[in-house]
Amino acid sequence: MIQNVNSLSGGRPISNTNSQTTRTYTAQELAFEQLLKNRLSEVQPEEQSQKKLQFSKHASQRIEQRGIVMDSQKLQSLEEAIGKARMKGAKDVVVIGRDEAYIVNVPNNTVITTVSGTEMKDNIFTNIDSAVIL
Repeated sequence: MIQNVNSLSGGRPISNTNSQTTRTYTAQELAFEQLLKNRLSEVQPEEQSQKKLQFSKHASQRIEQRGIVMDSQKLQSLEEAIGKARMKGAKDVVVIGRDEAYIVNVPNNTVITTVSGTEMKDNIFTNIDSAVIL
């Protein structure tokens, strides 16, 4: 466990004590460790984007009920839009296409629901933080 982290100044050594050994870390080593941790946490969202886009049961039912055709081109456009939203830090996004809209939870890479073009006309989208137009 790192002790006395708040006294980082001038490269003074800081002790790290555990039950087996004691090691002294310099402020530079601790700064590097923090930088590495920060960088790794930035990489994790990219790992999420590698996860295949999922459709919730509700979204799948709505696609079927509303006659929305999901071809490979539409799916690719949707995935690209979600990737852009992810890069901007979006959490819950509405992706508006030509004939439909998708509500997507970006961290889980999951389409929550869909709305056909005719239903979009008088619809209000709530609990979203971003929008992407295809």
